[in-house]
Amino acid sequence: MSKTKKEEYERLKNLIHQWNIDHYDIFELTQPNENLEFHGVVRFFFQGGIGANVITKCIRVSSTATTREVIDVLIEKFRPDMRMLSQNKYALYEVHVNGEERRLADDEKPLYVQLNWGSDVREGRFLLRNEDHPTVRTRVASRESFLRERRKKSRKKEREKGKENVNGEESVANKLYEEAPETSFTRSISNPEAVMRRRRQQKLEKKLAEMNATEGGADSGESSDCGTLKIYGESLCPDVPYKTLFLSTADPASAVVRESLEKYGLEKEDPYNYCLVEVSWLIVLLPSGGLEYHGEARGDERVLDDNECPLAIVMQHAKHRGHIIFQLRKRTDDSKRRQKQRSVSHEDLRAHPSDQRHTNLDMLPYLIEMNVRVNVMSLAVFRKWIFSVAGKPKRHVLPLNVTEVVNVTEVANNKPDYNGKHFLQLSGSDIRPRHCVIAHTDGIVTVTPNSQNAETYVERQRIYETTMLKHGMTVQFGKDKVYKFLDPRFDEVPVLSN
Repeated sequence: MSKTKKEEYERLKNLIHQWNIDHYDIFELTQPNENLEFHGVVRFFFQGGIGANVITKCIRVSSTATTREVIDVLIEKFRPDMRMLSQNKYALYEVHVNGEERRLADDEKPLYVQLNWGSDVREGRFLLRNEDHPTVRTRVASRESFLRERRKKSRKKEREKGKENVNGEESVANKLYEEAPETSFTRSISNPEAVMRRRRQQKLEKKLAEMNATEGGADSGESSDCGTLKIYGESLCPDVPYKTLFLSTADPASAVVRESLEKYGLEKEDPYNYCLVEVSWLIVLLPSGGLEYHGEARGDERVLDDNECPLAIVMQHAKHRGHIIFQLRKRTDDSKRRQKQRSVSHEDLRAHPSDQRHTNLDMLPYLIEMNVRVNVMSLAVFRKWIFSVAGKPKRHVLPLNVTEVVNVTEVANNKPDYNGKHFLQLSGSDIRPRHCVIAHTDGIVTVTPNSQNAETYVERQRIYETTMLKHGMTVQFGKDKVYKFLDPRFDEVPVLSN
């Protein structure tokens, strides 16, 4: 057995082992032989026409049997009277409970298709249909488009599917599951709860792998850039007040909406019609020592933009400002109009004198030049110290929107390009003309190098992508321009001392 064949044998063996664990004994698959052939029992469904009852047959199938060969056997099993004089065209469909469906190609292997359901931890059915006597609408999808649609959950395709249903016609999948609901008889999975646990575990492992890849393969037990977040969907499902998601600080609201809809069993819904709403609660300390939340009556809420990151917002939120939660809601017409507004350019992100949020400088985060070592003191003591110390380090306020870190010669040579813009000027051959960008949006501050050659460090680690800054972190530009990032919203701040 060649190396490639041996690897395929091991892969099949593992898939079959997991399949046999999850499914009833009647659907147990045999181990592959030296030719990688295996056998198993498959349940097939058939409905003769509109209004006809759905009937099923269980047939032992080989992994080498093609769709056409299986159809010939099924015609004889379901309609032996039509075997000799059948001029009808029959097709085999793969359907799923969430409405996904596709027609199998004649040369596909149904047993392999079924085995892949096990690797994806999902239930499915095979439906034999007489194409000349349709039970419901006909819509044929290729295997490639079927897999692509399932993988990407394309918003555009979901809209197109909605247009196809304007006449009130039902899909093959919906009709089949309506006529023959899921029961212990019609399903093949023996323990749905155990399978769901495995599905959640797989999603968690996949998420952790993606985060490790993003972070350069760091093998740490717990990362400060990921965590769990409750998404409240009471308005959609009153019986299930919230769902807990495992997220990273880089996950945007659009992705969180999609994942939340999946959690609530609404994966077929168009995510564009839903949004995340940030709701603020004021925490009041009661005389008894308990906490009381206030917020809904004040209407402290806002709709998140698609590119905002909920977990990052929570991590940067100062506790003394209250508690925030995120609710999954249907978009209103007003929020839909806001979503359709033009994209924001870098020019839009510059500080503007008329923006009242820029006037309260005491509450804006800032960078302060580092000296020798760091101590911790209260904000009040720090302010007294910073104004009394001789040769006090310079403070660079980070207004809302964008601050560019640039080489001082770049500004001198291109004054018209920098009129009215906020930037931090640094000197030295190690500072690129346009070194990096510091963005400040609703309390979230990030730094992004403009090129691979722009040396930028956060907590002494070289960065090449957008990185979120947290209170007390060190930031270094070039070889030796080191700053401390401070946020006045926090009660204590690190301070530099000699």
